[in-house]
Amino acid sequence: MFAPGFPGHADTDPDVVRFRAIITPWAKGYPLAYPPFRATLRKFWQLPVEIVHTHTPFTVGFCGLRWAESAGLPIVSTYHTLYDRYVHYVPFLTRSYVAYKVAKHTRYYYGHVAKVITPSQVAAEVLRDHGVTTPIEVIRTGIPRTDPMPRAEARARLGIPQDEMMLLYVGRLATEKNLGLLLECVSRWRRSLPNARLRLVGDGPGRPNLESRAAQMGVRERVTFHGQVGRDEVLVYMAAADLFVFPSTSETQGLVIGEAQSMGLPAVAVLGGGAPETIEHGVDGMVVADDAQEFARAVEEILRNPALRAKMSENALRSPARISPEEYVFRIERTYEEVLGAEKQKAPAQPASVRS
Repeated sequence: MFAPGFPGHADTDPDVVRFRAIITPWAKGYPLAYPPFRATLRKFWQLPVEIVHTHTPFTVGFCGLRWAESAGLPIVSTYHTLYDRYVHYVPFLTRSYVAYKVAKHTRYYYGHVAKVITPSQVAAEVLRDHGVTTPIEVIRTGIPRTDPMPRAEARARLGIPQDEMMLLYVGRLATEKNLGLLLECVSRWRRSLPNARLRLVGDGPGRPNLESRAAQMGVRERVTFHGQVGRDEVLVYMAAADLFVFPSTSETQGLVIGEAQSMGLPAVAVLGGGAPETIEHGVDGMVVADDAQEFARAVEEILRNPALRAKMSENALRSPARISPEEYVFRIERTYEEVLGAEKQKAPAQPASVRS
């Protein structure tokens, strides 16, 4: 595994190779690898590699592409992010120009790999819209099966009142997550749902603005910012919640919704991106338009109807949209085998002396 170095982190796995990297002021927490790459390239050439799999079309991913081409190896790439929804992070340039360059680069990069893996059909359609004609395989990310902690126990552990109607969001607090919609919803049902509270788990550059907006809208006392917590603690929050709310339209799959479902938590999500593909509307949650009134109405309908919420919770635990990590690994391996098989078929036979 070749990945950017992260400040303060030391690997114990000898199969992990780190690029030199820096933290930029406009993307804190996301190290940027920088050249020269000779040291990592030498390590690559020492390995008995058969296939290269990249997870980004940028610096590290471009190294993977060039190294694979130079070694005559097939390359598979996973398209994880709707990059055109994140152009506001690039400083000094207009968003329209950055969006144009992202689309052009996306078409070039994914047009030079043997196969693309996407976690949702929406992500695959975005690539097609960008002009990518490479074969695409849709494989959702696997989610471990977990035995949900009893709700009362989870709330006692977190200090959350047992009679609270708890709405939960888990993720980055950033512009592209459309979290202002949730604050508008709180202002709409703060009188009709007096025991309801929105709890946000996660952190990010948008937090100061969200806290300020909540205060200006008069809903600060109904919104709790819990900040970044550990993975195990996230599952406790999910076990404690009544409803998962996800307003983002920039996701390729909304993996966190599947995690919430694995804890028996129904969800309300906004149309756009790949997140709604995880939810069967009216069965294990609701999918609504990017509209505060419609979102708030869906939240009220579920919270005011305990029988409906209980049924959605049962269905969430059995969601057919969720696959296991084992199934995910099997499908990835099968993709590798298909690509390698196709490469062998089109490669001309070589004398043994040349192959050696």
